[in-house]
Amino acid sequence: MTRLIGASAYLMLHFVVYVLLLRNQALFGRERPIFLWHALSFLAVGLVVAVGAIGSLETLLAVMSLHGLYSLTFLELWSLSEGGYSISIVRHVDGGGSEPDMAALEHIGGAKHHARLNSLSRLGLLKVRQETVYLTSLGGVVARACQALRWVANIRGGG
Repeated sequence: MTRLIGASAYLMLHFVVYVLLLRNQALFGRERPIFLWHALSFLAVGLVVAVGAIGSLETLLAVMSLHGLYSLTFLELWSLSEGGYSISIVRHVDGGGSEPDMAALEHIGGAKHHARLNSLSRLGLLKVRQETVYLTSLGGVVARACQALRWVANIRGGG
């Protein structure tokens, strides 16, 4: 129990450092640095618990699960606060009762689509040639891993 309290204290410190020192820096206004901030912390905590012989496998799994829940929640809230496509649509539709500007909404959707394709391309998951999208070998591995997760979770519909 003491180790979980220690892990919780570390995660609170992780959050406080972000709020007080990092959130107003331009670097941390982008998705990749935010993700790396959490991924490196996750790996460091796992290494400390595993290599430091701090506890059992159960302790390792509990601490890593706690960190995973914290990071996924943080990243989801950060992404939502960034303002996504759906939020932009709601803002346009709620803009005073007039007809929504369809050209502006199409522009938002196109920009989001282009940004996501660029991100996936930089990660080496796909290539875009002449407006056609191709999975790379790594992209195929990731796609199969996602299919396996959907199978394990018994997800039948799309989304």
